[in-house]
Amino acid sequence: MLPLTTAPDSYDTRFGDLDLFAGFPCPLKVPMETELARLLADQQQQGIALQTTLDACDQLSLVDQADSIEQLNDLPDLIFSGGLNGFLSQPFRQRFLDTGLFHRWENTPVHPRLASLGLTDPTGFFKVIAINLYVLAVDKSRIGDLPLPKRWADLLDPCYGGTTAICAHGGSFNESALLSLHALFGDDGLRALGRTIGYGLHPSQFVKHLGLAKADTPAIAMLPLFFAKTAKNQDDLTIIWPEEGALATPLFMLVKESEHQRLQPLIDFFAGTKVANICSGAMFPALHPEAQQAIPDDAPLSWPGWPFLLEHDLAVLRQATQQIFVEAWKAEHQGKQIP
Repeated sequence: MLPLTTAPDSYDTRFGDLDLFAGFPCPLKVPMETELARLLADQQQQGIALQTTLDACDQLSLVDQADSIEQLNDLPDLIFSGGLNGFLSQPFRQRFLDTGLFHRWENTPVHPRLASLGLTDPTGFFKVIAINLYVLAVDKSRIGDLPLPKRWADLLDPCYGGTTAICAHGGSFNESALLSLHALFGDDGLRALGRTIGYGLHPSQFVKHLGLAKADTPAIAMLPLFFAKTAKNQDDLTIIWPEEGALATPLFMLVKESEHQRLQPLIDFFAGTKVANICSGAMFPALHPEAQQAIPDDAPLSWPGWPFLLEHDLAVLRQATQQIFVEAWKAEHQGKQIP
């Protein structure tokens, strides 16, 4: 049996016992697990058994608890994660990064398509592997007489009230998307979005209803590009690349300084061309300079930027963003429960 362990959906493991904690977005789950299993099997044949937990769709609580963990030995040795999450929080950075307990990466070339976006962490701790992109998707059978939105800002218009879906899970809405929109539009923009967004869905739920003109389903959804591009009913779907840019959130790697050399095979795996092409092939543009290009040259991208992320305490900002949005959402949609 391969030394590959998938943990259950609750916090019931000491993450500090792990060599690797990997949180893969759902579209990357199967190909990444397959390739990682091969690597781990090869390591096992060499007498190296690595303890690994895969958090395939962000079901575990390590990401949410990262800002409250106080001891280095309570953390995995290598972390692969995605989104604007607790690893970017000020408490985590002050305890474990500013103190030199995690490895600083050397700057490496970035794919020409992404080089101008400023994705390389200036502090050197977060090795960005790829980016997840959010676009707008419109169900032609549900949009009716409403004009097609061209920008994220269009969704602040009351005419779109209650028509739009965003990813939601476990009683909260997608924090990475909301933080990105908060960076664009501020508190008042978030409140307006709380009135516009009527649904919290997994992207697969939105595409399942495409073209059915089914009542009480969204006309518009903020979707990862993968789900928009791979929906079966493309004739019933209009994909809109907002003028401000598709929202970009990072997939990144962190490794303890003390374990960097020991885990070099895992590091080479995540930083290599194979993973880069898996990501780009699933429409997660990869930073590796030799990765296949995943998006057109003229498609704009919206990324909050490292200055924004490092100047704010993401633990505080995530909570404030969620609170502002949810209060507006509940006031507009009384009686509805967050999925």
